[in-house]
Amino acid sequence: MEVQIAPDCGNSPKVQLLKEINLAFGNHEVDFLVDMVSDDFRWEMVGKSVIEGKENYRKALVEMKDYPTKVMALHSIITHGKSAAVTGEITLEDGSHYGFCDVYEFTSAGAKVLRMLKSYVIKLD
Repeated sequence: MEVQIAPDCGNSPKVQLLKEINLAFGNHEVDFLVDMVSDDFRWEMVGKSVIEGKENYRKALVEMKDYPTKVMALHSIITHGKSAAVTGEITLEDGSHYGFCDVYEFTSAGAKVLRMLKSYVIKLD
């Protein structure tokens, strides 16, 4: 997978963690991603579906392995307290191209465990 990441100040552990989470998503690292979420994790794909619970999240990630990522571009990563947002684009191996904004909520400001993810995705081209 080709990775393009906008430069940042490089001194924020939470920004680095969000980079790792997004790269793991693009590389379909299911176990890593599941380990990053709380048992009551909730993932809303706006306008599409809601996935609740750690095991349902695992199942959804396994299904996504059928759609390999060719290019991932992370445009911005913003963090504040227990909230964060990542914007970017992905191109799949089949050539389909999407823009996204993921809004994250951690269990607390200092935590590395995700409680919620809300994904806004649009097809480009």
